[in-house]
Amino acid sequence: MKKPKRIISSLLMVALALGLLSLGLAPADADDKISKPGEYSGYSEAVYDGYQRFSQYVEVRDGTKLAMDYYLPTLNGEVVDTPHPVIFTFTPYGRATYGTGGTMRLAVSSFMSLVYHGYVLAAADARGTYASYGTRKATNNQTEAWDAHDLVQWLAEQSWSTGDVGMTGCSYVGGTVHEAIRTMPPNLKAVCFSADFNAYDAKGQGGLLRGPSREPNYLGDLIAVPVDGDTDEDGDGYADMLYEAVMMHQYNPLQIPFVQGIPFRDSWSVDDESIYWEMASLSNYLEEVEMLGVPAYIYGGWYCFMRLDTILTYTNWPNPKKVLIGPWPHCGNASSPTINWLNELHRFFDYWLKDIDNGVMDEPPIYIATENAPEGEFWQFTADWPIPSQKYMTYYLDAGPSGTAPSVNDGVLSKERPRDKNAKDDYTSDYTITTNTDWYGGPRPTGAELDVKGLTYTTDPLEADTKIQGHSLVTLWVSSEAPDSGFFLTIEDVDEDGNATYVGDGRLKASMRQTYEPSFDNLGLPWHRCYEEDVQELIPGEPTKLYFDLLPMSYVFKAGHRIRLVITNKVGGWFVNIPMYDPPPEINVYRDFKHASYIKFPIVPDKATVFTGDLKIKLSKGNYYKGPAELYTFESAVYLYFDNQWINWTTLKHYESRFMEHYKCGGELGPLSVWVKTQKDDPATATAKATGRGVYFKGQEK
Repeated sequence: MKKPKRIISSLLMVALALGLLSLGLAPADADDKISKPGEYSGYSEAVYDGYQRFSQYVEVRDGTKLAMDYYLPTLNGEVVDTPHPVIFTFTPYGRATYGTGGTMRLAVSSFMSLVYHGYVLAAADARGTYASYGTRKATNNQTEAWDAHDLVQWLAEQSWSTGDVGMTGCSYVGGTVHEAIRTMPPNLKAVCFSADFNAYDAKGQGGLLRGPSREPNYLGDLIAVPVDGDTDEDGDGYADMLYEAVMMHQYNPLQIPFVQGIPFRDSWSVDDESIYWEMASLSNYLEEVEMLGVPAYIYGGWYCFMRLDTILTYTNWPNPKKVLIGPWPHCGNASSPTINWLNELHRFFDYWLKDIDNGVMDEPPIYIATENAPEGEFWQFTADWPIPSQKYMTYYLDAGPSGTAPSVNDGVLSKERPRDKNAKDDYTSDYTITTNTDWYGGPRPTGAELDVKGLTYTTDPLEADTKIQGHSLVTLWVSSEAPDSGFFLTIEDVDEDGNATYVGDGRLKASMRQTYEPSFDNLGLPWHRCYEEDVQELIPGEPTKLYFDLLPMSYVFKAGHRIRLVITNKVGGWFVNIPMYDPPPEINVYRDFKHASYIKFPIVPDKATVFTGDLKIKLSKGNYYKGPAELYTFESAVYLYFDNQWINWTTLKHYESRFMEHYKCGGELGPLSVWVKTQKDDPATATAKATGRGVYFKGQEK
């Protein structure tokens, strides 16, 4: 149950009104209200004109002092101490630091403007980092989780807080959101994050672990802004408490050896005294998530190494949820020109922390971008993942030449199963590859090195635009002179001029090939447990089957382009356990009739799901609407959007023939029947009609 909001005093309401007038602001007209992805106005106008930063130490349950900043709104230069909801970020990257020339860099800078709309913002340094005391045994561990719990509850108890706290963050900072959830602080009311779902799978997909890029220098923490009242009494050039705190950080364990010491999912961490990967994985706390009941806005990028985690978090989240996946790399959402992420944050927290009914949770829950999509289809809603209409297209690895790649073999991807009896490609592992496909991704040239040093398999030019949207599945038959090898697969888009661009990847350590069923919904994808007891070494010369998935994608390969699969035994980046030998061994990739190696791409057909037209609807007694509307048809639900509001029906039955689809639905307004008809003489054009109790819609494909 949501906590009742405290009532703002009449005196403050007068002050707010005067402040609005002085700012030239006025409440928006009802007709001016907008709430849709990336756009938000008319629901929560700016009522304050500034903020003031406060900073202090907060003691958590074991007595460790953590540096906390909070930002209260001001009006006409005066601090407003009336209670407001709190948006909190808990970071190891500095809540506030000094940059070049003494400028202050703030962890909340990307959403600072929310203060003007009636929020308190807060940021704290994780223990063992920047101005906080203590040492950090491991990132996102259980000690840090209880720190997050205690800080959330402290924020809820302050006089300037309504008691409702939201958290937000990406990557490690998204992981601190998970930490808080694991410990179930009762005043955590909404979360918006991008983070791993299973810590091992995110960082050690297929048993190949990526580590940190570098070891932090604890003395670098001295750039932290001291808390209020912390001064340099001893004259050494640093605030006394800040210096005392930073000196404790030298005892933090080194991060690269830490990851190297836990190569398996069930490895015991001596530093953290835990089975670290299991302890730090949200996938092992789904009961706590459900008990806490916290709603989530989950986000990620199609070029982030955690994009599968984004989808699995959404799939397994038991409470109200939304997910957005954009065309950006790791944590690139805030700077992306394709959507105003600040508005998304604002919409979500207004709904859950202020009880503002802006419709953000009434929309179809999944909003995704597709690279190279036709105009007007770059961003699209859906209610289902994977897309039910997807059909897997199988491409087999076959002999070349394709005439398009300067690779070791220049093989082809063929739709025909190979018929040869003993066909294979021989490849000497090349450990000199430095191209990084794992970290800050995005469509970028990769062919210059990968296409030269790896095995390549390329399709013929595509006859039509081809949308790959979902999870590609790979079956490889391999052998090696060595007992183990890492297999890195990269998907490239090859244009008419032969330029190859990265669009996707996946990996598997051969010794970790055994598949299991996980404790969570893995969408039926192959899952490698990667326990120490699961190690199965390769036998020289013996064909061995590897089965794994690539990270999900949403991408249109244009007509005339080619799809290329590249196989290497190493890529660049910060992997800590790639099997490498001296001399490099010979690898064999089989592609014969008995040992066919292939990739299955999820192809989504061009199918109308959005229709514009005219709607007549009875919403309640005496409440009617007649006018333009949009109809969205998905296999699990049907939505109507009109007059800045959404109504949905659950699909009970779905029938499909060549030129007709029929949805039988149920909802709060009663039953609804939807017919979608494709014109025989014009397959590119579709029409839709929806009828129900007090509902009539007729329209055509948008």
